[in-house]
Amino acid sequence: MWRHYSSMAPLFHQIPSFRPFLSYLLGLTLAVCSGPIEWSGLLVVAWLTVVYALLRPRMPSSWSIRWMPGMALCLCWVCLGCWMGKQSWHQTDWPTAFQQKDTLDAVGRLKAQPVAKKRTWQVAVRIEEVGDQAWRFRDVVLYLPKTAEAGQLVCGDRIRFRTCPQPPPTRNDTSTFDYGRWLRRKGYTATGFVRRGDWSYVAPAAKWDIMALAERAQQRLLHVYASAGITGEAYALVASLTLGARETLEPALNQSFAAAGVSHILSVSGLHVAVVFVLLKACLFFLGYSQTTRRWRDALAVVCLWGYAFVTGLAPSVCRAALMCTLLAVGQCLNRRSSTLNTVLFSAWLLLLAKPSLLYDLGFQLSYSAVIGLVVVYPVLIACWTPRSPLLKRLWELMGVSLVAQLVTAPLTIHYFGQFPTYFLLANLIAVPLSSLLIYLGGFSLLLVQVPLLSEVTVWSLKCLSAVFIAFIKGIEALPLALYGGLSLPAIQLPVVYVWLVALLGWLLWRRRWLPVCLGSLLVWQACVLVEAFMVQIDGISTVG
Repeated sequence: MWRHYSSMAPLFHQIPSFRPFLSYLLGLTLAVCSGPIEWSGLLVVAWLTVVYALLRPRMPSSWSIRWMPGMALCLCWVCLGCWMGKQSWHQTDWPTAFQQKDTLDAVGRLKAQPVAKKRTWQVAVRIEEVGDQAWRFRDVVLYLPKTAEAGQLVCGDRIRFRTCPQPPPTRNDTSTFDYGRWLRRKGYTATGFVRRGDWSYVAPAAKWDIMALAERAQQRLLHVYASAGITGEAYALVASLTLGARETLEPALNQSFAAAGVSHILSVSGLHVAVVFVLLKACLFFLGYSQTTRRWRDALAVVCLWGYAFVTGLAPSVCRAALMCTLLAVGQCLNRRSSTLNTVLFSAWLLLLAKPSLLYDLGFQLSYSAVIGLVVVYPVLIACWTPRSPLLKRLWELMGVSLVAQLVTAPLTIHYFGQFPTYFLLANLIAVPLSSLLIYLGGFSLLLVQVPLLSEVTVWSLKCLSAVFIAFIKGIEALPLALYGGLSLPAIQLPVVYVWLVALLGWLLWRRRWLPVCLGSLLVWQACVLVEAFMVQIDGISTVG
């Protein structure tokens, strides 16, 4: 990595998707600003194009103005990102002709499985039939009474409901989590409580509803675990690890994993997809004896991998990992060498082009920040020390993965949850290998469900290993000072912190030109902290007065 990225020019050459992806990402970020930014950018693009067309025939060499076409192309991506981001954001605007006291009577389709709350069922609904066409194809969050009938709803079901929708409440305090703003960024226009008797079941999911089919497939596989005798916390752990069904986890168990610093294991992500991909290629070992059969093996493995992503609900982290494995497999089949970082950025670019609101998805942010950190920082960290002992080398590699992943995701974790696990390094050294083994055993238990003796042995091993895993996590949670809470990182400071981390990395890798950026971003960060503390003090004085 040190040799490959020794200067910025080779970096741009080896990662062709870096500049367009960064430009598009900048456009999505600027979409929250008011004003016609995209049209102003297009005017600059037109001006650069005209100037370049006039100057090129009159100059002996166009080398000195070679930056103009590249700048114009990058600005085009910025404009596209800004336009798509605004379209996604304005989709959640409150209809102007609809009053907040008015009643909405509509038919909607469930976008996901209902989530059990203390007294209600929370359901995400896409409105399909409504009298006021301004509400058509909008997403709302409904709260149904906690009845047995509501609990039987599944993804894709169509219901008729009547409610008084309310816009998601927003906060001006950026130091706390803004649930209303988060809902809008996820694409939801309103929330509403539906009284008992104000909703009814209309029809099941459509025959070719992709998400509904995925939900049914997931429920069938979960039924295999339940029928095999896996219950309680072991069932919740296995279901979350292998199929991404985190709704089966109790809040106490979820908090135990968060306190131990291994909550990322519960979400099906790159680690799980990589394990499944390796398992699939191992099962197709008989196709690896020639170049032609190896291509067939990779193609079948990719198809099965997307089938696995399908039954896990097509989460952004799973799609990212599956898309990365697909691109790498295609490159191997074509005998093309590819940069892993370029593949990561290209997959993120494709996902954001398809759905710009993914930029504000926590799973998307954590997944890509961790993977980019592992691709860029991990090789440099591992190269700092090469143990002679194979055991020490393996331990050092596991420690490196945990350190880098925790470092690059720490700002996001502190921003969203206000806490930091103290023993994350110790927990990940044991949890990562155990989770990989659990994924293998879970896969074998699904494949061998019809084989009497082998299925019993696999299920028994899965239960024992799950019990050991849960006991270990709870033991880490019980240690003193396992979780350091009360932390705060407002949203305005989050990009400054990441600029500082990137500048620090650039200074360590390329040395030149990055130290001033590193020090400058650190000063800006400290200035933001001081300004925030000053404003809090002023607010306190005014409140007392």
